[in-house]
Amino acid sequence: MFEFLLFLVPSVLYILFQRKRIGVSQARTNVGWQWGNWQSVVLSIIFFPVLLGIGYAGIRVVSSASLAIPGVVLSQGVSLAVIFRAIGEEVFFRGFVGGLLLRSWGFWGGNTLQAGVFLLPHLMLLSFDAQLWPILPVQFLCGWILGVVRYRSGSVIECAILHAAINLAIGLLAG
Repeated sequence: MFEFLLFLVPSVLYILFQRKRIGVSQARTNVGWQWGNWQSVVLSIIFFPVLLGIGYAGIRVVSSASLAIPGVVLSQGVSLAVIFRAIGEEVFFRGFVGGLLLRSWGFWGGNTLQAGVFLLPHLMLLSFDAQLWPILPVQFLCGWILGVVRYRSGSVIECAILHAAINLAIGLLAG
């Protein structure tokens, strides 16, 4: 829950500090705090099996011993922690960081940069076991695909739902 709140802070501060300059509505739009459209829901449904397959393939390449190391949490199953972490990551990485980079660099550059920023904290997996490296390209690709959903919808809501569903499904499949 602490991580969830920590991930919210930049977006909340952005909205608070930008409310007088651009208005609350535009500030919320800039960080993706709005509903998408039906096309983005369809896009999310299409991407669900793609992301699930990529994620599952990534963890299957890693040895079972590496996945069992304390701190490498995959099989949390159905838990609020998995859901809140996914929501927090989407609010921060796709909402705040992605919104800023997409506005500054356009789709290709901004989306690629936000996926790279999303990858950075996942590099800590290597501190547990270097054999976890196959998960890193998966994290980058998933971040990039979630960035597509964010770009197309203008919203982090679909991204958060998709991310939480993927994490839960992979946790259940791997566990």
